[in-house]
Amino acid sequence: MNKKLKKKVVSVLILMSVFTFINCQKTSESIPLESMKIKPVEKIPYNMVVSVDMIRELGFMFARTRSNKAEVLIKPGINPLTYKATKEDEEKVLAADVFFYMGLGLEPGLASLIKKVKNKVRCIDITSTLDRKLLLKSPVYAGGYDPHIWWGPDVWEKFLLDFTRILNKLDPEGEYKYSSIYLRYGEATNRLNYRFFELWMKAIPPERRVLITLHPAFQYFGRLYDCKVKSILDPFKDEYSEGRINELADFIISNKVPVIFPEATYSHEPLEELKAAAAKKGYDVAIGPEIYSYFLAQDMNDHNYTYLNAARVMGRAIYDALKLTDVPGVPD
Repeated sequence: MNKKLKKKVVSVLILMSVFTFINCQKTSESIPLESMKIKPVEKIPYNMVVSVDMIRELGFMFARTRSNKAEVLIKPGINPLTYKATKEDEEKVLAADVFFYMGLGLEPGLASLIKKVKNKVRCIDITSTLDRKLLLKSPVYAGGYDPHIWWGPDVWEKFLLDFTRILNKLDPEGEYKYSSIYLRYGEATNRLNYRFFELWMKAIPPERRVLITLHPAFQYFGRLYDCKVKSILDPFKDEYSEGRINELADFIISNKVPVIFPEATYSHEPLEELKAAAAKKGYDVAIGPEIYSYFLAQDMNDHNYTYLNAARVMGRAIYDALKLTDVPGVPD
């Protein structure tokens, strides 16, 4: 067998094993994929509407030749937990072939819209088949779990498999493409976690692994990398109190936190107030580089801001801000 033919056979065998794995993998304490009634799309490319930017990026990565450009309802700078559906949103969803939303209580303001249109449009909760044992329980959210799974690369990697299975059911003729992309994208996510993030975070002394941000979107990150996480805002409030600022200022001082992190697409003003509150008490905390919470970029047409690129930028920024000295062997 010549080398080219051998390489092609190996690739086909790998994809066949992925198909089997995708079709047989089960999740516990979640909805089995088989029970999801997803009617296959009738035409290619199909029209996709999504709730948030993270799903738009997945649509671009997985379905860019099978679907038209995804329309996003909740734009950068808007908190999905406080967003309320509009008449325009309803019109966009009704004009689509499929509407993807994150679920897990991330978009409570879309519940009435989904209920209204679910018999007319394929409305798919893309985390409904995800194993609940992977998730952080939280009674704060409607779903009973913290929905911010994307900044936990270990959970996100597992979620990608379920998302691939959903796409295969929605568009059976695209199964080869979706599964091929899953192989590459899943491997890249795994490499990001174990080669980049883990090395960066382990190079930071444990006492300096503290992430103070605007939104409470980083609990999975904190769990994975043994990092204390604090936020200024309550999940369901786009405002903050003087008491919360003073509470965090005391935490910063008692834990000798060197840096606090602003978020892309959101105002830096709350972080500046927090810095000023610490300064009044005699402690100078720096405002570090921007990281990402709900959105990957201000310009959602900028395809350089994929999840993987955003995560690399964020991981490197946290490492550079919290490290004491450069550690040999830590990748750029």
